[in-house]
Parts: sequence; C-alpha cells; structure tokens
Amino acid sequence: METEILKRLLMDRALGGLSPDVEALLAAYLERDAAPAARGREFELAANRTRQVLRQAQPMTLPPFPAARVQALDRGRRRLILLRNVAGIAAALVLGVGLGAGLDQRLAAHRTTSASALSPPVLVVARTGAEATDSAGFWSAQRLYEQACDTKGTHAAQLIWDSPVKAPRLGGKS
Repeated sequence: METEILKRLLMDRALGGLSPDVEALLAAYLERDAAPAARGREFELAANRTRQVLRQAQPMTLPPFPAARVQALDRGRRRLILLRNVAGIAAALVLGVGLGAGLDQRLAAHRTTSASALSPPVLVVARTGAEATDSAGFWSAQRLYEQACDTKGTHAAQLIWDSPVKAPRLGGKS
C-alpha cells in the first residue's frame, strides 16, 4: 500500500472517520505489518491527547455587549447638544428683545428731546374745503406730495441719486 494513502487512512482512523468496513480492512492490514501499526498508534495517541486538552478547556464566554449603556450615553449626549442649542437660541432672543427695547426707549427719548428742543416750530397751513377738493383726490400722489412738502422742516437735506451705479450724495438744503 502507498505511504500517502496509508497516512491518510491512519489519521482518519485516529479521528474516528472511517466506515466499519474500511476500519476492518485497515486493522487486518496493520496486523500483518508492524511499522504502519506503530505509526497508527502514534496518530491515536496524538488524537487522544488533543481530545483531552479540548475537553479540559472551559469555553470562554464573552461579557454581554453594553449596548444599553452605549445607547444611554448617546441619548444623553444628544440631549446635551439639544439643550445647548436651545439655550443659545433663547439667550440670543432675550438679548435681542432686551437690546431692541432699550434702544427703542433711547430713541423715543431722543426723539422727544430733539423734536421739542432742537427743531424750529413748523407752520402747517390748513387748506379750505375748496382747495382740498381741487386736488386730484384722497388717494392721489399729488396730494401726498403736497402734504410732504408742507410738513417738511427747514433743516431737511436733499438726497441726490443720479444713477444706480453711483453712490447717492447729500445735496443742499431744500
């Protein structure tokens, strides 16, 4: 029998992988030849020792994956980010409202002081009923222009804008 085939048969016999008929034939062959029988005992000894080692080793169990802790940490991180964003928006809103209210109060106070102390009195001439009906009507642009001209103060400056390409400039007093 060839050496390679004999080695494979001896290994299969040691591991318990031969069918009963092949096992009987191999046993009859090994009774006649002592060298392959010794080689077969070596294979069996190695297979038995391997089985003992594998039986003694306790299966290693891994700890459960802490998915709940990881998810809780992630939820906490998301809540913190959301809270920080909401707090930032709220702070900007409060700051904007506070500054706007304070600025509005300062402007109102400035308007009343500048209107009463700095501007000269404006003379408004009321038109009679006939002059009012002579104009183009209640919604006419001419009437609105005339009212604007009548109420314009003497300290008003004129804004001159010649072209959309050029910057506007202040003109003389009107």
